[in-house]
Amino acid sequence: MREERVSFAPRGEPALRLEGRLLDGGGAPLVVSHPHPLHGGTMDHPVVAAIFRAGGGAGSRALRYNFRGVGASTGRLAPGDPLPVADLAGALDFLGPAPAVAVCTESGPILRKCNPGDTPRWERGTSGPGGTRQLSRTASSAARATAAAARA
Repeated sequence: MREERVSFAPRGEPALRLEGRLLDGGGAPLVVSHPHPLHGGTMDHPVVAAIFRAGGGAGSRALRYNFRGVGASTGRLAPGDPLPVADLAGALDFLGPAPAVAVCTESGPILRKCNPGDTPRWERGTSGPGGTRQLSRTASSAARATAAAARA
């Protein structure tokens, strides 16, 4: 399966364009967001890329993307600004009207089921010990959650 370059607008902000990569395994949507850019976050972050590839390889319709002002995404994220919820909402909208699983890596892997039209919200997570094993479990959990969302 090949990664496809895509772009989409944040929810309610059609003038902006966010760059992303899509692995379309035909299954339930999976959105992987990167850590805050002030902490070195981009969609090419190794944790983001690994979860994205694991989800796509497990049959999810996986999307990773850059927030506004990062990489080729337009717009600006000022120092101290929180990550824009509209960017995550736009990613969920781009993948379509099915329930999706969002994996956010801001402060540790967070899995959250999002229903169509929901306004997502950032939640604090904790990254526990386990390194690669934890990442593997997170990717496996993401794949199982997207499969369950597709059946719901």
